[in-house]
Formats: sequence, C-alpha cells, structure tokens
Amino acid sequence: LTVFDTPARVQQQINGLYASVKNGNLLGGRFFVYNDVRADYFINETNNNVTGLSVWNHTVQPSNVNDVTNLWNTAYLAINRANVFIAGIDANTQKLRDSGLTDAQLNEFKAEARFLRALVYNSLLTLYASPFADGAGAKPGVPLQLNANVASGDNDLPRSSVAQVYAQILEDLNFAEANLPATRGNALNNSTRAIRSASIALKTRVFLHMQRYADVVTEANKLVSANPPYVAAGGVAHTLAPTVGEVFRTPWTHVERIFSFPFTENDLPGTQNGLGSYYNPGPRGIGDFSLNNSGIIGDTVNWITTDDRRAFIFRNTSNNKNYWNKFASGPQHLDYVPVLRYAEVLLNLAEASARTGNTDRALSLLNAVRTRSKG
Repeated sequence: LTVFDTPARVQQQINGLYASVKNGNLLGGRFFVYNDVRADYFINETNNNVTGLSVWNHTVQPSNVNDVTNLWNTAYLAINRANVFIAGIDANTQKLRDSGLTDAQLNEFKAEARFLRALVYNSLLTLYASPFADGAGAKPGVPLQLNANVASGDNDLPRSSVAQVYAQILEDLNFAEANLPATRGNALNNSTRAIRSASIALKTRVFLHMQRYADVVTEANKLVSANPPYVAAGGVAHTLAPTVGEVFRTPWTHVERIFSFPFTENDLPGTQNGLGSYYNPGPRGIGDFSLNNSGIIGDTVNWITTDDRRAFIFRNTSNNKNYWNKFASGPQHLDYVPVLRYAEVLLNLAEASARTGNTDRALSLLNAVRTRSKG
C-alpha cells in the first residue's frame, strides 16, 4: 500500500485517526452531551430530537438516528480505522524500516492508535453496557472488533462480555504506556496527541469503573506526587490550574489538560455538535439545555459568593433562565474538548484512597481540587 511508503504518509494517517475519534457525533461533542443530559443537571428547552431530547427524556429507541445510529457508526468507524492502521504497520514493517523509521517509532505509531481505540471502547461501554460491578463483568458489553475490515462482511459480531472488552482496553493502554513518549515538546502537542500520561490517566478511569481501587492507586501514583501541591513527575508536569476557569479558556493547553481534542475555524465539530451549541443560548449557540436550578450544577444556594465556578453560569435575560457557560467560544464553537484532566486523576485517586483505607490522603486530594475554586 502506498499509504505506508513514507513516514509522512503514516503521520497523515495518524492525524486521520484523531479526526475520526473527535468527530462531532462522537468525542467531538455529542458523546459528552449525551452523558451530561442523562442526569438531572439540565432542562430541555427546544424539544428537538436531533439534539438529545430522547437521551434527556430517557426515551431513546434503536431507530434514533443521531443519539444511537450516528454515534455507534462513528465509533466503530474510528475503531476499524485504528485496526486497519495497526494491521498496515505490521504488514509494512520492513518497508517502513527501509524508509528510516525505527521499531520504537513504529511502536509509537501503533500506541497512538491503540490509545484511541481504548478510549472509544471505554466510551461505548459507558453508554451501551452494564457497569462492571453488575455481575463482575459477565454481562453483555459491546462487539469487540479487532480485525481490519477493508471490505463488507465480518460485522455481524456478538456482544463480548464487559470483562472481555475491559481486558482489551487495558491491554491497549498498557501497550500505549510502554511505547508513547513522555512529552512531545510543546504545550499543544502535549495536550492534543497521546502521551504516556494520557494512557495512565485513562487507566485510572477504567480501573475505577471496574472498582479495582488498588490498581487505581498504583496507576495514579505514577502521576501524583506524595504531597501537595500535586504535580506529575517526569514528562509533562501536570498540575491543577490556579483557577478552574483557566482550564476552559484559550489556548486550552494548560498542563491540567492531559488530553483534549482541538478545533479551529477550518476544523469544526459540525452543526449542532459543538459543546457550546447545546449549553449556550443565541447568538453563541442553540441553547437546547438550560440549567436545572435543583440539579447539582444549577443549585448554587450553598455556594460561597466567591466561588470561581459561578462564572460558568450565564443568566439569559430573554427568558430569565440560567445556562452553563463553560464552553463559550461560539458561534464557531472552537473550545477544545477536555477528555482527560489532572483534576480527574486526583479525584479518582481520592476515591480509591478512601476505598482502600487511606482517608487522610483522600481528603487532601479532594480538597486540592475543591478549594482552588473558592476565589
């Protein structure tokens, strides 16, 4: 295949893998919106089934095009593209060596693909499968497709068990950790391309989902110092931003962001896909969802008046309703989608520490995240 003739062509394929996963129907927007609006944080304002009404209403049907068909198809397209890329590297190893690439570089390319594949499979499990704790992973998960399909067929797969899918996710992430670089040399690449800390951070999420708390501690300790202020050692010095608002404004590359999906004016998430489109009223968005004043986010009665997170709440004077202003770069919706943050790693470690009896550390980690918003 000519697409594996040169390092430059291989790199272009890597860029395509990221583009597939950050598609607006998947992790470029809708996946996170669907997870958000399933809870009690928001009130639907537009009654538009194209933009998540059925998810919010808990009336999703298999025939729903946007919230089921498009997300599912986009996810498996991204997975298959990763599979095709990995198989192509393996089939053209000698050619790529002759072009000047080392085995370490080839493994790094495959590690990026496997990180992205693990990220998509973990995302699918959260939407379409029972929690691991329900039957210790024995319940049906999602189809586990690892073959590289370049023609029709081989798509009628049974659902693998939740445990089987998690096992593959962890295998991919362990490979990624072993073969990804610790840093890519600048803030943009460190936060928008997979690096070693991203694979570790995702493992803390996966192990927490599986209730393997000791493993959460083991993985998180690779990124979290023993004492505050918490900073990752080696590679990128991930740490909490001084204020939470700094994480959600340009250039969206603070070291608290371990992995994000970027957008530009020439590379947008698509119509009705951007995060700000759902949460901001016009002219910056459609305003599909206002804040539920009785929900966890909207109920600010007990917030201290100097809490920095109050800046995320926007009062729309045209209808006297509150909206979530965290993603506010409209109307183009250029916000980088935050996928993995250092704050999450600290909170994952806090819960795992509490579950394993280290309550002092759990409180210290929890307070590090919560008190930085006091203002």
